[in-house]
Amino acid sequence: GTQTVDVKWPSGPIRYFINERDIAAVSAADLRAAVARAASTWQAVPGTTIRFEDQGFTTAAPTGLDGRNTLGFLDRPELDRVLGATSLLLDASTGALVEADVFFNTRFAWSAAPGGEAGRVDLESVVLHELG
Repeated sequence: GTQTVDVKWPSGPIRYFINERDIAAVSAADLRAAVARAASTWQAVPGTTIRFEDQGFTTAAPTGLDGRNTLGFLDRPELDRVLGATSLLLDASTGALVEADVFFNTRFAWSAAPGGEAGRVDLESVVLHELG
C-alpha cells in the first residue's frame, strides 16, 4: 500500500545456520568462525541490542523459504561481479525480517583467515557487510 515501515529484526537473538559445504581453501568450519567473528563485531557496537545465535550446520542451501537464516557458499557464475548477497523475507505489515539467507559466490578466491590473505577476498569482511 502507501504505508512505509522500517525493516528490522524481531526481538530476541537472530538464530542462524551454516551450510556444511566446503570450498577450496575454506571449510564450513572456517565459514562458521568468520560468521562468529563478524557477529561479535556487530554485537560490540555501543548501544546495540542485536544478538546472534549459531544453530550449527545444515545441509540446507542458503536459498528458498524454509523459515531459517542460512549462510553458505553457492556457485553463481551468472553473478560474476557479486561476492555475496542476502535474500530477505519480510512481514510487509510490520517490517519484521522473517528470514534472511546469505550466499557467498564460489567464483571468487576466498580467505577465512583472521585478517585475510593477499590475493583473496576476506570472507569476514563480506559477512560483516551482509549481516549489517
